[in-house]
Amino acid sequence: MANNFQPLHCVVESENLELGKDFVVVSMHCMSNDSLDWDEDLEEDYSDGQDFDELELVDKKCGIDSLEYFRSKKIKNGHKQLLKVELEKLGFEYYIHETPFIPNSTFYLPRQPIDLNAAYTFGLGVVQILRGKYKGEFMLYNYEKYDAADLVEEDKHDEQMRLRIYFQYKNPFAYFDKYVYELIDNNVYLADILIVKRKQYMLDFFLTVAAYHREKEEGSIHIDTARMIRGMKL
Repeated sequence: MANNFQPLHCVVESENLELGKDFVVVSMHCMSNDSLDWDEDLEEDYSDGQDFDELELVDKKCGIDSLEYFRSKKIKNGHKQLLKVELEKLGFEYYIHETPFIPNSTFYLPRQPIDLNAAYTFGLGVVQILRGKYKGEFMLYNYEKYDAADLVEEDKHDEQMRLRIYFQYKNPFAYFDKYVYELIDNNVYLADILIVKRKQYMLDFFLTVAAYHREKEEGSIHIDTARMIRGMKL
């Protein structure tokens, strides 16, 4: 990470952890029941790109803070149903599902509170730890991970870049990550893969962040640039 900025408190490997016992996936996305045409098999595998375009984060769709909701509950395996019931009370009826999870994923505990909307935008989901040293903590993971055995080299590179993008988004003024800028400026193909939602909007955001830090280095920061960045937050 750039300069002395240290965004992570710790990294936890999930190889020996059991889903539903040691942790649960709490990042939820949803789709209108009217547009749902999947069969039951897609409960297990819903990777079709067109279907994913129909999905949106529950928090954004319904204007809630799901992590705060889960923090206040004793979560086990019924967390999705609990949230569904809560949304129905608010008048929302959507098909809800956890973000994809592949075994052997790596969990990342950030020092700052997680911005779920931003994490989801960059292909990162959230788990909540159910027991042990980090019980109750929310951690990031890569929901776009390709391979459970970590045999795909792209997994490791893409995962690190997703984290870089996320933390640069969270801290646009604190530091400048040149690797994020090089990605946005020189590798639009990969950026299009790593930025899952609102692609062009986020490309423009990071170019504006780069402009801010260029002005800062030149000693001529424009107030309008900083204002633009604050106004472009998700």
